[in-house]
Amino acid sequence: MKKARILYAVFMVMASVVITMSCNPEPSEYVEAVLDFNITLPEEWTFEKDYLNAPYVYFGYSPAEWDNDIIEGLWIAKIGPDYYTSLNEFYTQQLTTISAQAGYSLIWANDTTINGEPGKKLIHNQTQTITTNNGTDDYTLVLEKYFFLHGINGNNYGFIVNLSALDSTYTRFAPPFQEIISSFSFK
Repeated sequence: MKKARILYAVFMVMASVVITMSCNPEPSEYVEAVLDFNITLPEEWTFEKDYLNAPYVYFGYSPAEWDNDIIEGLWIAKIGPDYYTSLNEFYTQQLTTISAQAGYSLIWANDTTINGEPGKKLIHNQTQTITTNNGTDDYTLVLEKYFFLHGINGNNYGFIVNLSALDSTYTRFAPPFQEIISSFSFK
């Protein structure tokens, strides 16, 4: 459970800057997470639906344990409704925020389609100062992000699927990440 809290804290720090500019809900706006998508994690992974921390609606955690106590995993954010009118607008605004963060380094970006849904894919490095059971240190993470703009009941919502791993473990987690994102589809 402690490792899950560490991962949760890492994701919250990484995502807070990105999401702050996109959506700043008041506490009275927090509602139970309604999953508008399907996603399948590897059998040994665990997940949580998030009911209190809008816009985050889903977290997944790998079972891997490393000397540094950092668990690879994912989070999904749902932003909206109607903050954006196009996928390009959503992606450009998010990329502007992400690329301004300290320690950002672009690896790869392109258009993609996942199960018929057009999206944008971004892979980048990010240096984060993380406190673990072994103390506080700087870690380089590889973040694989997918951006979608999806209409639900006549409203546009931005979705970010963020998969993250240490740079030293990313090649090990790239195949499970591909299985996870290949399972992602909107309901």
